[in-house]
Formats: sequence, structure tokens, C-alpha cells
Amino acid sequence: MIENLCDFTNRYGTMRSRCFTYPEKLFPLPVELLSVGNHYVSSPEYSWDGSQRGGENSQRALIQYTVSGCGALEFEGETHEIPCGRAMLLTFPEPHRYFLPDSSRHWEVLFASFGGEGAASLLKTLRLRFGAVVPLREEGEVLYLMRELLKNDFPSTFWESAAAGYRLLTALGKELEHHDVSCPRPVFLDRVLDFCRTHSDKELSVEKLAEISGLSRWYFSREFKRVLGVSVPQYVTEMRLQKGRQLLLTAHYSVKETAALCGFEDTAYFIRCFTRRFGVTPGSLRKEKKSPEQKS
Repeated sequence: MIENLCDFTNRYGTMRSRCFTYPEKLFPLPVELLSVGNHYVSSPEYSWDGSQRGGENSQRALIQYTVSGCGALEFEGETHEIPCGRAMLLTFPEPHRYFLPDSSRHWEVLFASFGGEGAASLLKTLRLRFGAVVPLREEGEVLYLMRELLKNDFPSTFWESAAAGYRLLTALGKELEHHDVSCPRPVFLDRVLDFCRTHSDKELSVEKLAEISGLSRWYFSREFKRVLGVSVPQYVTEMRLQKGRQLLLTAHYSVKETAALCGFEDTAYFIRCFTRRFGVTPGSLRKEKKSPEQKS
């Protein structure tokens, strides 16, 4: 296996990616994992034409998730916004274009690309049912696998790479099937999640959120996990860590101030949780990955 680990700045922004080729490959497999990466796009020149990518005998598939900011996709005559929490499901070559719109100052994405007819076929099947733009859970298996592949040792053989790619695509199908956007979420859940987002620095215990939902603690906890796939404490911790990460990237708060704004009374505990979740300390992220506004 040949691995290329790249951290660089190009004309569109900054990128960290892993791209892989396998000289030992004797024949193509239906699913081949080609690359994973994180891209912070800040240039209005960022624009990709899907009809010009891939090749006649080389099908590609892409999952691209918005971490922060917002992008846009032109697909089948419609323009879709790709805000935080949404992902594009694309194949190449095909007529589409994704880009940084004038209304957005940046677009930070997490992506995984695949080769093989099976990967493209599966992604097209999922897209027919769920659409080209889908929601993904920050605490879900899909994003967890993508981040682990970018952070940790990559599969060392062609076969392991194919298995990792297949696992990622099947996790995507399972998540979309389980959280079908055509099924509206319970009203009480939207009310609770809105409260969490606007009061992340306040008490967000199960008892408090159950009170807001109007349900008993037991029934609320059961329904919360059934719909979102995670427990209340897991959701709250992930939401707070994601908010902390965003503040460290875009604001001027200290680590201690950031911890407090995210609801962590103990700064040391915040640092431990943050480092375990993202593989980097809050202080390091604050110094090394500032937004373009901070650098200017």
C-alpha cells in the first residue's frame, strides 16, 4: 500500500487528507476506499463540476459532510444549501456542481471518496430514496468512522481498505434508514433540542430535559434514545464538545472561557473529553487552526 498523508494550503483553503493506492491490487473490487479528509474552504473560487471528474470506465462516489459554515449543490435542476449537519451524496462522472456560495464565508467539510461500481451503485440507491442532501448525526457511526480513518492508522492492505469502505457505506445506509427524514420527529424532541442548543452552558440533566418535554423521566429517556440513537448524556456531551470546537476555531475565548460557555464547570475535564474526542488538545487547536478572520 502507498499512503499519502497531506497537510497543506491551496488556493481554496486548508486541507488534511489521506489518499491511498494499492500496487498489490490484482483486480478491482466493488467497493474501494480511496481517501478521507478535512477541508476548510474559504475561497469563492471553490467550485467542482461533477461531469469533469472520474472517467468513462472509472466510477467514483463521495460523501461530503458540512462541519461548519455552508456550501451549495446544483443537482438535477435545483440548488441545495449544505449547512452544518448535512452531507452530499455524489457520484462521478455526473452533471452536478458544488461550490462555496456568495452568502457563505467558509465551508468546512469532512469527506470520504470511494472507487468501484458497487460504491457508486449503493450511493445512487440511497440517494434515490433519501435525496442528494441528507442529515447525519455528529455522534453517529458514519462520522465516527470517517474521523477515525483520518486520525488513526489506515487499513494496511487492499482488502482491509475495501472492508473499511464497505463498512462506512453500510453505516450510512443504516443511519439513513433508521432516521428517515420523511418521518417527522416528535414535537417534544424539537423543543428539547432547541433548548439544548440555546442553553448549552446551563444544566442539561435528564430530569431537566424531561421536565421541558412534558414526559416522565423514564419515557423521555427511552424515546430520546429510540429516535436519536444515543442517550441524553451522550448527546449533551457531544453537542457541548462540538460547540467548544467551533468556538476555538472562530472566536477569541481562552480554553477556560470556552469550557464555561459550553457547560463544563471543570476546565481539566473539558480538556480530557475534548482531547479524547478530537485527538488534539483545545489549546493546540486554538493555536494551529484559526479561522481566516483571526489570521488576518
